[in-house]
Amino acid sequence: MWTQARITFYLTTALGLAGTLFVALDWATFDGKTGMIDFKPFNLYWLAAPVAGVIAPALAAIAAKLGWGSK
Repeated sequence: MWTQARITFYLTTALGLAGTLFVALDWATFDGKTGMIDFKPFNLYWLAAPVAGVIAPALAAIAAKLGWGSK
């Protein structure tokens, strides 16, 4: 049960960080009424460096699902 909770937390965190990053870098706009993020056109090469911090929680979720680090 706790493993599923950790996986859900990690994936939610990864998506939240990605959305926040896009809005902070002005690559997207957030509509407070609908809760939707609208992406602006962007250069994919500029995305490579900031995404590294977002990938870490996703990889942690995969590791938790596969049981890595458990005894």
